[in-house]
Amino acid sequence: MGATLAAFGAGFVPQVGVVSDGSGALGQDLRAGLVATEGIDVRPYRDEDELRTAVERGLVEGGFVIPAGYDERVREGETVPITAII
Repeated sequence: MGATLAAFGAGFVPQVGVVSDGSGALGQDLRAGLVATEGIDVRPYRDEDELRTAVERGLVEGGFVIPAGYDERVREGETVPITAII
């Protein structure tokens, strides 16, 4: 949490959006890991457009899009990019 406080200031909890629909079990595990991270508040979004709008309006500081099919592609050995929106 110290790094979060240093970056955002004491008492501030950054809001981070996550899109993970259709990402499979590994995508849900990744989302759960973000939720479990101390010092951030994770909010779910339905799709990338909704998340982008939330970032543009200042409702969240940023977010991640875990793509549909993430689980299957990772299990096949593929490197799967995750989109960061800031």
